[in-house]
Amino acid sequence: MNIEKPMKELILQAIKNTHNTVQKRSRLIRIPEILDELSRELSQGNYKPSRFSCFMVKDPKIREIFAPDYKDRIVHHIFVDRLGPYFDKKFIFDSYASRKNKGIHKAVKRLQQFLKKEKTTFYLQLDIQNFFPSINKKILFKIFLKYIKTIDELPDAEKDFLIHIAEKVIFHNPANPPPIFTGNRHLLKYVPKHKSLFYAPANKGLPIGSFTSQFFANLYLNELDQFIKHQLRVKYYIRYVDDFVLLAENPQILLDWKLKIEEFLHLQLNLTLHPQKIILQQTTKGINFLGYIVRKNYLLVRRRAVKAFKRRLYFFNHLINPARFPIIDPPQTLSIAKKYRAKEIVPPIGMTLQILNKILATINSYYGIFRFANSYKLRKSLYEKHFYLLKRYFEPKDALFRVIKLKKQENGLTHSLVLAV
Repeated sequence: MNIEKPMKELILQAIKNTHNTVQKRSRLIRIPEILDELSRELSQGNYKPSRFSCFMVKDPKIREIFAPDYKDRIVHHIFVDRLGPYFDKKFIFDSYASRKNKGIHKAVKRLQQFLKKEKTTFYLQLDIQNFFPSINKKILFKIFLKYIKTIDELPDAEKDFLIHIAEKVIFHNPANPPPIFTGNRHLLKYVPKHKSLFYAPANKGLPIGSFTSQFFANLYLNELDQFIKHQLRVKYYIRYVDDFVLLAENPQILLDWKLKIEEFLHLQLNLTLHPQKIILQQTTKGINFLGYIVRKNYLLVRRRAVKAFKRRLYFFNHLINPARFPIIDPPQTLSIAKKYRAKEIVPPIGMTLQILNKILATINSYYGIFRFANSYKLRKSLYEKHFYLLKRYFEPKDALFRVIKLKKQENGLTHSLVLAV
């Protein structure tokens, strides 16, 4: 692919497809320069990934996130957007992570459908230990080559181009050169070495935070999916990233499958099951899956999600009245909390419409999670007992507490003054 004009068109389309992040907005003025530079590198086969950024998140566990440079994010979108539709056809129906028309809610509903079948009285839930840091890059690249060679619709020149990109992305070590650290760097010492790419063996591990890592994770574990569906012939099986569930009428069948899965993972993918996350029990007890307790006829929300939401509500109240709602450790993943930690905002703050809309987006994001389950009493209780000062600004949109909305203030405007409580 040495034609520069089509390459620029690919890049522009990828730019449109990237999320509207702070990183993207900060690069807007450089788009023409990035377009020329990246087009030249890709057309001439000289592309190399840039230096990553690294930060820690603590929600709930401390994890390291490696964020690619914006130029690399564009390349990742070109790669996945082009190959995604072809590779998706190779995947089984019941793989639900990072795929169009799939996702958490559809995975949970599908599992619930399985529970209504006659021969699903027992379940085996498995998890892969340290999945992303343990991915073997040589095995992954070999799997990628096996599949891309079967795509007859792609001309050889384009296959060569995409293979070149895959090789550069897969074998790049985001920890070398040393990344640009942002946020709380001191949290790095609390990340266990076996979960960190800074201590990963050569040719091991993909970065959490890269768009391509989600794509390659599905490709890697598609080998497991195919083995379970076609070799073991498991009828009721579902997977979301490295969390997967098998159902059967007999616990011994499930134990036999577990032994064969362990052997396959070890020999073919160089992976191991997490010994503390192997669950075998009756389905009537409910299945803890993707943030929900899944039962045949109803869903419950996991306590961890409720706890995380309460923590955010408390933080929002702290912004209004820090004396009444003192806080030591604000949530990690909220944009407003990042400004708080950087001392760009100091409570008590004015409740402007912009801030209220950000708070509302967080609230309704959680209410969307809760609404999917059987949770009317929970949603009502959270509003009545944990919104505190936020009730001045927010109210339920309906009697079922399905959605929260902004209250109308005097003259149809929202307060923008500091609250005195």
